[in-house]
Amino acid sequence: MKKNLTVFKIPAKALEDPELAEYIDSLMKDIAGSINKRQHISQLAKSLAQKDFVEVTTGQWARFAFLRQNLILFNQIVAESMAKKVEVDKNGETLDDDLDDHDKHDHRDRERLWTDKEFWEFVDTLLDQLHDDAEQRPTMELRKKEWEKNFTESLQDDLQMFPASDKNSSIRPSDGKSISDWQRAIHQELVW
Repeated sequence: MKKNLTVFKIPAKALEDPELAEYIDSLMKDIAGSINKRQHISQLAKSLAQKDFVEVTTGQWARFAFLRQNLILFNQIVAESMAKKVEVDKNGETLDDDLDDHDKHDHRDRERLWTDKEFWEFVDTLLDQLHDDAEQRPTMELRKKEWEKNFTESLQDDLQMFPASDKNSSIRPSDGKSISDWQRAIHQELVW
């Protein structure tokens, strides 16, 4: 998250704010709770926006879905990592964390073992990979399309995984045309 502030539209100074750190923890609890409750993305978006006067756009739904889909993936990876660590410990093998710098060089091809405290680092790694993939496109327009495609796919997957229980009760995202000037500035121009 720290390396990809523009994606989440967060100024770097804001991450030093203890209230924001508390809010991010709350955000993760809300996302995890929405997984357990199998909430539709509209319900998650409404709980994350926390204010009725904030119009939540489809682009924001897609980013919430990206976080939720990758939290699910991350939890699976952490479980696999823990199982591997137990197996390694049982067999008396050495993990990369236990090696000195010279030995780590020889073990670069080993798979990383993630812990549950490293979600935002995991997200940063994913975003870096997506950015690198998008940069392979020859024009800025194609790069933007490739970048947005990842979030769109996350939203589509999320809508299939967490369908609305009642089509009438799910909220539609804002088309972005009726949002206030201050909100448009934050979303599009990164003005704080």
